[in-house]
Amino acid sequence: MSILGWIFGRPLASREEREQRVGPVAGIPMLGLDALGSAAYGPEAAMTLLIPMGAAGVGYIVPISAVIAIVNLRGVRESGVAFIAPTYLFVSCLFIVIAIGAVKTWSSGGRPVPVAAPPLVPAATAAAGAWLLLRAFASSWPVIGTSISSTTNARRC
Repeated sequence: MSILGWIFGRPLASREEREQRVGPVAGIPMLGLDALGSAAYGPEAAMTLLIPMGAAGVGYIVPISAVIAIVNLRGVRESGVAFIAPTYLFVSCLFIVIAIGAVKTWSSGGRPVPVAAPPLVPAATAAAGAWLLLRAFASSWPVIGTSISSTTNARRC
């Protein structure tokens, strides 16, 4: 098998297309990444993290990006299977954090005690924060629409 055949996988015959269906368990982690890719938030988020970390982190972005690209080029089913574990691990951790917060809130009677008292926020900062929140919310709708469209199209295949 050539290196290109290993990276891209073998071409599918028309009769094999029906076998390449992706169910919701594999499709959600695979197509959920479309939101990051279609709006180019992934590289921006990576740079937001890597810039403060300094030059040491830059050496990791190329190998990680190469692995993700190779996994995505292998095929729909293979990339879905590869992204199932990390996606569901992330979602599970998210639910655990939410559950811990809910238990702490419930056990404190609805008023959890902060570890450190939050500082007073100036009015200008609060207004800027509200504007940024609304802008981020408004910017996410095209991405959500693209992801829903991709998921719907994948389910029709």
